Amino acid sequence: MVADASFAFPEQPVPLYWNGLLLRVPPSWTPAVLDKYYLLVEDDQGPVMEVKWGKIRGKLSFDKVFQKLSKELKGAEFFSGDGGESQDPSGRDDSKPAEETIPRPWAEAVAELERRMAEQEVRAQPIFWRVRDHLESELPAKNITAGRGAVVHSSVSGLAWMIQFYEAGGRSVVEDAIAILHSLQNPDPNHWLPWELFGIRFRTPPWLELAAHSFKAGRYRLEFKNRGWKSPTRLVLERIAPARAVLKGKGLREWAEAYYAKELGSLRALDTTRSSVEVRWQKPPSGWTRRGSRAFIRLSEDGRMILAMFLLQARLAELNEFGSIGNTYATIPRHEGG
Repeated sequence: MVADASFAFPEQPVPLYWNGLLLRVPPSWTPAVLDKYYLLVEDDQGPVMEVKWGKIRGKLSFDKVFQKLSKELKGAEFFSGDGGESQDPSGRDDSKPAEETIPRPWAEAVAELERRMAEQEVRAQPIFWRVRDHLESELPAKNITAGRGAVVHSSVSGLAWMIQFYEAGGRSVVEDAIAILHSLQNPDPNHWLPWELFGIRFRTPPWLELAAHSFKAGRYRLEFKNRGWKSPTRLVLERIAPARAVLKGKGLREWAEAYYAKELGSLRALDTTRSSVEVRWQKPPSGWTRRGSRAFIRLSEDGRMILAMFLLQARLAELNEFGSIGNTYATIPRHEGG
């Protein structure tokens, strides 16, 4: 994962919203690995947080999750809040209550999360582990000595999360971990979904789902598709920087129609004035499918970045939401603290 230095981190915790994962993290914590339902976050000393999430059918078996995780952490003492007893794959006596093995502040923090999200029928259980002599399992970094986290499930949304925070070299992340855990939000599947990371933000309607993504220095690209697998509807968002170096003195429309020739080939520009800050294109719904396309290319407010958005092969009802999606797509001001 590569993010360029075209935005600066504010001092306050910032939103980290990615495909239904809604958290607030310290500004120095940056996504290092992103997958559709996986996130690894690092700070300047290495990996600090790992999250896996997704929708499950039926009731979540916490015991099965704990058993699987304890096996994956081969060579570590593993403790879980599974009804008051600890689990340890080493064969040690597991008769001690969870509060004797899981640090009390962490157990209380997880319990508080469960209370706060009770209306959404959330269950949350704490986990804690520490390396004894040698950990046989692979972790994001070799110097990790302990981890704490939680397994969380909402019966209302069907979402489940497994969050782990890593400690290494005597570094403690307890305070940050508690604040992040308590910032967890359970998204409503019927509402628009917020996205915010790497200095950009936007919202997507419920009928879209993430199909592909790429974050490279200078160019971010996210592609979404309609949740109906037979539908050809696609939403594409791009952020390109630095604008001045990319444009090389060309007008925005001239540059865009060459750079995005594939996406804009069948669309007609609406802006005959050749605006220097935004140009729009469209292809009205036609044919028996009654599908059309819309697009815009514009400069960010500070003029340093190019934002591109394409809604392709969309039905009329989907095209009508083009403006609403576009209005939410923006860069995050440097001074903004979330």
